[in-house]
Amino acid sequence: MQGFTQGMVYLNLAAVLVLLVRLFALGLFRIYRSLFFYLLTYTLQFFATAIFPITSAAYSYSYMVGESANVALSMLVVLELYRLALAGQPALAGFGRKTVAYAMALAAVVAAGGVMLDTIVPPGQSRFTHHFFTAERTLDFAILIFLLLISAFLTWFPVKVRRNIVLYIAGFAVFYLSRSFGLLMINLLPPASLSVV
Repeated sequence: MQGFTQGMVYLNLAAVLVLLVRLFALGLFRIYRSLFFYLLTYTLQFFATAIFPITSAAYSYSYMVGESANVALSMLVVLELYRLALAGQPALAGFGRKTVAYAMALAAVVAAGGVMLDTIVPPGQSRFTHHFFTAERTLDFAILIFLLLISAFLTWFPVKVRRNIVLYIAGFAVFYLSRSFGLLMINLLPPASLSVV
């Protein structure tokens, strides 16, 4: 299991690096700025944390700082998605802007319900780290709900959306679904079963 987990981590990094190179080579980083900076920050965080043993305090702190930056950037990515998806529909974009606050509030309420899933800190896991993962999972799940609401909004109104935007939304939705589930498993399973080194 450890080799599989480690392989998935490096496969994920390879996919991010390929995507970064493609965005840069095709000049798409000018259009998808938030996505480009998100992926770049993700890559830098990976290499910054890789120099520390996974069980060390330095790893935990560098992970938390990097993930906090990634969560902030991911919110910008979601707003960029929304803006790009409705670029050709100014009236619909105006209506949508008014409903974004309601959608974000709904996403936050639904995601906050997940806080109760892992209130018990497993033996061997830091209470602070446990609560950080819970908060991170809640934010990731809120972003997932918001992406699903954007998709429902675009489906409800027959808006022609570019294929890149559809792939962008679908990819981020799958990413945040897997991240939310992974963070829940980190908090529910004993730390020894999650080691990747």
